[in-house]
Amino acid sequence: MSRTNRFLARYATIIATSFPKTKYLPKDKKIIQTGMPVRSTISKLFEQKYKAPDLHSEFNILILGGSQGAKIFAQTIPSSIKLLSQEQQKRLSITQQCRSDDVDVLKQEYKDFPCKVTISSFFDNMPEIYEKTHLVISRSGASSVTEIAAVGLPAIFVPLPTAADDHQTTNATAFKEYNGCIVVQQADFIPEKLAEILVYMLNNPQYMSSLSDNIKKVAITDADIRLADIVEKTVIGE
Repeated sequence: MSRTNRFLARYATIIATSFPKTKYLPKDKKIIQTGMPVRSTISKLFEQKYKAPDLHSEFNILILGGSQGAKIFAQTIPSSIKLLSQEQQKRLSITQQCRSDDVDVLKQEYKDFPCKVTISSFFDNMPEIYEKTHLVISRSGASSVTEIAAVGLPAIFVPLPTAADDHQTTNATAFKEYNGCIVVQQADFIPEKLAEILVYMLNNPQYMSSLSDNIKKVAITDADIRLADIVEKTVIGE
């Protein structure tokens, strides 16, 4: 819990949490895990069966840097792609969200690569993008990991090291414990490490499918209903 929520918790009747393990919860309050609400256009994708790419088909990677754009993604990911073979690069279709200042720089970095690349500081069609994605590389803020789990996508999470109380590592760990994702600390997020992971994923469709199945086991897609039910029962005194 953030400092603000810790302060406000003393006035709460019930505390709803997004994750099963949450630090700094008060011991004298009723705690219920509801999950974090996600847009219905995204949560409905949970019903879509993940189809891992075979060894020769297009492999779609979505890169999300969060609100701060994750400059390290712009620095590291093109360098890691360059370490792949030409045949592996040709299979890739990359959609990368980055800081506005990095858009032109990234386009230049990718210009000689044989893979397909789409770069923008903002995407307003996330459900459509999620629907065709095979792998997400992302920060691990609460809303990001919740959405990715709701869609059931394999993910490489790179926690923001300066996040308060290192909460992004805790968020990602909630899914790693179920073998639903890979977590790479920023200090270890170097081109050689990422290239090694990507090569393994490109060559192991069954592993990709298992990541999808496992992250779905932890996903909560009806958090809005759970939360509304708690509010109604609290108000009417049940």
